[in-house]
Amino acid sequence: MSQVHTLHRGPRRYSLNDSTATSAPAMVVVTNWVSRIIAAGGASPSANTILTMTVFATGLYDKGIAAKMININCMVPDNITAAITPLIATQGSGSTGVSNTWSNSGFAGTDLSVAGLKGNGSNYLKTGVSPSSVINNNIGLSLYNTFNVSDSRNDFASPATQLIVNYGPGSVYWSCYTDVITGTPFSDNIGFVTGNRTDSTHSYLYKARSDTALTQIAGPGSTPGTSTTYDLWLFCLNNNGSPYGQSNKRFSFAGIHNGLTATEAGILFTLVQAMRTSLGGGYS
Repeated sequence: MSQVHTLHRGPRRYSLNDSTATSAPAMVVVTNWVSRIIAAGGASPSANTILTMTVFATGLYDKGIAAKMININCMVPDNITAAITPLIATQGSGSTGVSNTWSNSGFAGTDLSVAGLKGNGSNYLKTGVSPSSVINNNIGLSLYNTFNVSDSRNDFASPATQLIVNYGPGSVYWSCYTDVITGTPFSDNIGFVTGNRTDSTHSYLYKARSDTALTQIAGPGSTPGTSTTYDLWLFCLNNNGSPYGQSNKRFSFAGIHNGLTATEAGILFTLVQAMRTSLGGGYS
């Protein structure tokens, strides 16, 4: 008979069976995440969402990339507070001693669906993570866009570090410490994109979705410039403390992490794809 582990969360409990292959570190991550959602005034996510997040976090640990995750938001569909509360936060909003959620400017429950969180050209989120606080020459950003729009507005950006799904339009744009590389997006702009700088001379851009294995679309980049102290904002550029170029896209995943190799980026995509599939939407 398989053992049953119980995830304690105040007066209610959710059981996670061994058959889901969850890990103790992942359960700690998810318990903390649920506690931060409730502390921020949100309702607890559903049992399926909690289990899905635990399996996702377990994958990050089992595949050896959990330590590279800095601030990861899975945009869960349960409620707006849960959707803006990062699952993993070692820096910035959500981390110890900092606010429980990403700072919300303008998003409401009507902007959230099982497909992700939808920008309207004016709303945005502040992550509290400055690229300069991440190890220099070792940073990456990842986004999963689920809305076909050809705007070239800013998606995930601070003055010197930016990931834009469709820039121009006609290219995926990755600027890491002002070293810019661009690649060809999916024709409908829907899918997973990730930009990663792994050292002082290597910066790569990848894309993936269900019909396309992780593919390098730009790189290796060149010597970067200097980062800034302004934190990364989602759905716009943090233009020295003011929002600029707010996006109309819809994101089902947004992550700040250390630079990932191609193998690690492929692992992250596979885990995100499985996580969103389990949630019932927000993938292609």
